[in-house]
Amino acid sequence: MKQRSEIKDITEIIFPRALNYQEVRDLCKYLALKLEGKVEVTLSTERYEIFGNCFSDKKPKKIEQLIEKIDNTSVKGFIKKRYPPKSADFYLERGFGEEDNEIYTRISFYVTPGYEPGELPAADDPQIMKETREIVGEYFSKESMPF
Repeated sequence: MKQRSEIKDITEIIFPRALNYQEVRDLCKYLALKLEGKVEVTLSTERYEIFGNCFSDKKPKKIEQLIEKIDNTSVKGFIKKRYPPKSADFYLERGFGEEDNEIYTRISFYVTPGYEPGELPAADDPQIMKETREIVGEYFSKESMPF
């Protein structure tokens, strides 16, 4: 059985700089373009919307004065290869930047509890994880910034 640090080396990709949500979308498009074979990258979000601000000094008198904010509570995804059928599920770690804007700092792949990456056929594929790591590195290189 692999040590926890060895598994993290496969399942966790830390970004060299934080991304905003649009950049996460661009990265997923880049992955779909660059991963070997016929690939599909799915991105899903759960979000919430806030109207007003309970910490504001003044109460707005009109709807137009209300503060509105939309945030994603979680962003997760799925990479699927058609042949041979393989997949890897992931989530993005979310935090907040200097201006309280949401940022994403890493991709973490899910691994089925009790199993190592690749132990189950077609799921938790370590090859997809490794290939994704390489492409993420390429995405962040100055020469290759595609978007």
